[in-house]
Amino acid sequence: MNLKIFTKDNCPNCPPAKAIAENLEKEGFSISYYDLGSLDGLSEAVYHDIMSTPSMVIVDDNNNEVHSWRGDVPSIGDVKEKLKS
Repeated sequence: MNLKIFTKDNCPNCPPAKAIAENLEKEGFSISYYDLGSLDGLSEAVYHDIMSTPSMVIVDDNNNEVHSWRGDVPSIGDVKEKLKS
């Protein structure tokens, strides 16, 4: 499982989402960061139908979406629970 996090520089709720991702990364979870201000970030966002930031998408090994949070910041416990299942 991999957690993809989509953020934008001027997003007021993105710093807490980034902090969750950074803490999970320190615990050994696989995290990918995407900035919607970059071409790579924007193309990945289009692929996952991301319309708001912050957004988090958990994908399986085949890049299929398993769970997502779009436009809000979940608790770190919620994200961990979904990553482990």
